[in-house]
Amino acid sequence: MKHLIKVAGVPILLCVAVFLVLEWIGSIDFIRTEDRLRIVSLSPSATEILYSLGAGVDVVAVDPYSDYPEAARKKKDQDLDGASPEVKDVMAYEPDLVIVPGYQGPEGEEAVTDLRERKVDVLVDSAPRDLEGAYLAIQDLGDKVDRSNEARKVVGSMKSKIDEIVAEADAVRKEAEGEGKGGRDGKSSYYHEVDSNYISLTSRTFAGSIYSLFGLENIADQYEEAGNGYPTLKAAEIISADPGMIFLVDGQTLETVRARAGWHKISAVREGKVVELNGDLCSRWGPRLVDFVREVSEILDAGS
Repeated sequence: MKHLIKVAGVPILLCVAVFLVLEWIGSIDFIRTEDRLRIVSLSPSATEILYSLGAGVDVVAVDPYSDYPEAARKKKDQDLDGASPEVKDVMAYEPDLVIVPGYQGPEGEEAVTDLRERKVDVLVDSAPRDLEGAYLAIQDLGDKVDRSNEARKVVGSMKSKIDEIVAEADAVRKEAEGEGKGGRDGKSSYYHEVDSNYISLTSRTFAGSIYSLFGLENIADQYEEAGNGYPTLKAAEIISADPGMIFLVDGQTLETVRARAGWHKISAVREGKVVELNGDLCSRWGPRLVDFVREVSEILDAGS
């Protein structure tokens, strides 16, 4: 009789054990689901950072421009405008946290106020001024979504990679100077074109600070008046400054730039040092910032 009970008990014990294990595994997700934030991200930079921190599971919707990583694209809502979001569209997702970009117009500011009055936590994700500001923004967002440790790891990895890229670039430059090659040839000045209406950026902006890591001089710095870091230059001013390199993020090319009146006189155009950049990489301050730093370094090395 005891033998029968023992034999019969084997499948019962196995079932119980399997059940307990599955319940334990599932409970992790169930517990996190109950405590999980419902995040609506209207900032492409924030979206990339959230996914890098493993918080993509908490994101319920993103704006149309949040196209990275691939998983974020599945949550894009064409009706969610980051600059002037409609409160009803945002509230449809029952969010706990809404992240909006720093460039808010009057309508956007009203939406932020409205959301906060509805007891929704709103984080205004303003663009950092420099690399350290980018690191701080990532850490702050990590703290906000209870991913502090993950944020520290991401920032630490970024710092290590970027420091290594810049150090290697400096070593190459010093070696070239030591051999009497004078380092990178051409001028160290540059013009970064944000828009074909000659809107540029200064060294006091996030992207501008990256160029400064490599010792490049920004011709737009002297034309900063509004204080927002994005002055509109005149064609004559750009031609007169004669930058050694031109970076484009507005769909323009060497051919279209060369066709502009008087631009053939510019050193960068004459020597073919007009580069088309990925606008997302140089305007977002998530982990892919490393790719932008590496791209600038490779461009400079190729032109040396």
